[in-house]
Amino acid sequence: MKSAQMRVVGRLVILSAVVFVVMSGAARAFAQSPAIEVRAAYAFLADEEFNLPVGWHADVGVGVGQGMSLIAEIGHSQTTMTVLRIPVTFTVTSYQFGSRFQVHRGSIQPFVQVLGGATRAGGATAVRGLSVNVSSTAFTLQPGGGVVVRVTRRLGVTGAADYRWGASDVGSLREVRLSGGVAWSLGR
Repeated sequence: MKSAQMRVVGRLVILSAVVFVVMSGAARAFAQSPAIEVRAAYAFLADEEFNLPVGWHADVGVGVGQGMSLIAEIGHSQTTMTVLRIPVTFTVTSYQFGSRFQVHRGSIQPFVQVLGGATRAGGATAVRGLSVNVSSTAFTLQPGGGVVVRVTRRLGVTGAADYRWGASDVGSLREVRLSGGVAWSLGR
């Protein structure tokens, strides 16, 4: 890895640690989080170069304290564009881990989260029987926030906005993700 990339990754790790420590101190202000929460959502991803309107993400959160959960998330977005009269499918797949802090009082429950991990972006096409695939993996940091509106004690509707950035061997990555879906709470 190049030294510029190492500096970016180092800054992302330091920023994640600072946010984690600050938010951990604030966790006492939140009510008890569910033992496990599962979320699934439609995702619209806007990259610096184009939009990826077909996408989804899912995560599992495990409550570790008042208002704090550890999160594992996977997401995938794609679009097909014509480049020089050749259809090319662009995809972005992310594997993220981190923490979420959420107010668990009332039916409207705001949250903030910081996730980090790997994001793989690529393009693929097939021309006259020849398949071409190009991809790159970036180490990414993804802060964001949103709200869960509880429909029942266990089921809620969620909306969120995230900003993802990172570095890979082919350059930097900057993406905005808007999403909406459902959240299921399991246990207390």
